[in-house]
Amino acid sequence: MIKNLITLCALALVATVTVPSFADVARPRPPRPDLDYRVDRLERESAEIRRTLQQILYRLDELENHGPVPPPVPGNELVHSCLVVDSGYNKTFLGQAKSQLDAEYEARQSCQKSVSASYCAGNAMLKCDTNKDAYQVEKYVCVLTDSGYNKTFRGEGLTSVAAEANAKINCQKSVSASYCGKVEPRCEPVYY
Repeated sequence: MIKNLITLCALALVATVTVPSFADVARPRPPRPDLDYRVDRLERESAEIRRTLQQILYRLDELENHGPVPPPVPGNELVHSCLVVDSGYNKTFLGQAKSQLDAEYEARQSCQKSVSASYCAGNAMLKCDTNKDAYQVEKYVCVLTDSGYNKTFRGEGLTSVAAEANAKINCQKSVSASYCGKVEPRCEPVYY
């Protein structure tokens, strides 16, 4: 029932887009420089509406099939994690805070304390994540194999980025950071 209502709303929204008449299309018009911009904007907005509708339909399907999502477990406070891989030595640095901007700042400050600040900005890899949508997730675990000696390292954290950063940091404690920094680990959540 709700799915049909949402589909009807989406169709009504699509129907509100005006379609030019044949006379408007057949009549030649002088080129308008802002027309391309307006068309691009409408295409982007249309794509955004489609994505939003798909998300709504997915969530509705999840509710119909699995029931409501339980609230987060009490005691898990919001954590933002950012990792920086410096562009000079490929060392990994982790920052965690209650906002993404503060987590990024902490990661860059940690980087600047260890290597030249010029390696911590610009071309340095930055990746951030939060545990905001991690219902019933206790922690994340990541495993990576370095690119030099093929040793395996593990890391865990409250977000997938924190677990990845900790795996890379454990790697660089044992082998050269250049073998750890650009390696993509395998990560998964651990549920309560």
